Amino acid sequence: GPYFLYFNFMEVHEWGSTNITTNLLRKEYNGLFQPGDDYTRYLQMVRQVTDDVGAFVDRITALPGWEDTWFVIVSDHGEGLNDHTNVPMSLNHGLTVYEPEARVPWIIYRKGWTPARQVIAQEVRLMDVTPTLLDLIGTGPAPGAQGISMKPLIDGAASLVSLPRY
Repeated sequence: GPYFLYFNFMEVHEWGSTNITTNLLRKEYNGLFQPGDDYTRYLQMVRQVTDDVGAFVDRITALPGWEDTWFVIVSDHGEGLNDHTNVPMSLNHGLTVYEPEARVPWIIYRKGWTPARQVIAQEVRLMDVTPTLLDLIGTGPAPGAQGISMKPLIDGAASLVSLPRY
């Protein structure tokens, strides 16, 4: 039958913690990137979660009955890595809305599926995730849902999708 699984990975959120109980970085990721950089641990945590999600996807799609599974990977926010040093509190997230905090990955994957357009350059929104996925799987829009399907962009049927301005 159809399944919906939602996973919320929090490991990257703990990148700045030195508390041993919240040190979720595994030893094999300690040597990655330039040691001594203030944000090395952040990059290590991102790589660890990326590898873990990839391994999970590989395991699930190898199981009988799961070959046709759609995976949608998004982030709730980006991270300000002190890229606006003249702005107080520009490290981390939640206090400013600069591009590094607002731009997030949105990845759609299904084993064996190659979309006509693999990278969308147009700005899209997280509120467009659900309409897009429902359109891709052919169920149609959810009643009362906000957002716009990006399927025409993915299929190569459109070069732009008109987004409302608020």
